[in-house]
Amino acid sequence: MEVSTFDAIGNANYLRQCAHMSARRLGVEQIDLYYLHSGYAEDASFEDQVGTLAELRQQGLIRHIGLSNVTPNQLRAARQIVDIAAVTAHFNVVARQEGTLLDAALEAGAVFVPWQPVSLTAPGLPTDTGGPEAVRGPEAVRRVLEPIAARHGATISQISLAWLLARSPAIMPVPGTTSMAHLRENLDAQDIELSREDIQSINGIAPEHTATQSRPLTPEPRSPVAPLKTRADVARVR
Repeated sequence: MEVSTFDAIGNANYLRQCAHMSARRLGVEQIDLYYLHSGYAEDASFEDQVGTLAELRQQGLIRHIGLSNVTPNQLRAARQIVDIAAVTAHFNVVARQEGTLLDAALEAGAVFVPWQPVSLTAPGLPTDTGGPEAVRGPEAVRRVLEPIAARHGATISQISLAWLLARSPAIMPVPGTTSMAHLRENLDAQDIELSREDIQSINGIAPEHTATQSRPLTPEPRSPVAPLKTRADVARVR
């Protein structure tokens, strides 16, 4: 991920403005789930950014707070400030570098939301978000997924989604779509029951790394608001 241009996007004024403009565009008084998009901003500490969203939650503009593209340490720091309902990161059959973050999110009771959940090529390549090569993937991956898809009468993309859904009831992939037919295809993945052997075969495609690039944290997490009394119950839509 290119972060050299991530500069003044974490200060309180910017975050407040973005949240209010989002609510206006959506035509709502309260946003159900609002993400802090990245832990890379350089104009405010990570804890201060989370604190700003916590204040907006207390004011009623935000109902639930999510974190996008953060480290497990940042997730732990954020939870010292406010409840975190969801965590989103790049995770799929061939890209599992965020396995540690996934485990930390589930342990914290948050929904884990994998983005690019059906892409079978590295992020940043021309086909990482669409086109036949993004779905087909490398030959070694196809050799594993194609027989499983054939046994279930499904597409490779559906098998990729079914594998994610089988990992935990608190995983909610966000595949993109441009048509109702494709949307229905994605939704049908929830009805695929992979066997233990299927899952083991897919698990063997790529390792789950534990090391991720660290982002700096300030030594003492700020606590600008009183601890929230209840944890948000976020239902998984499958």
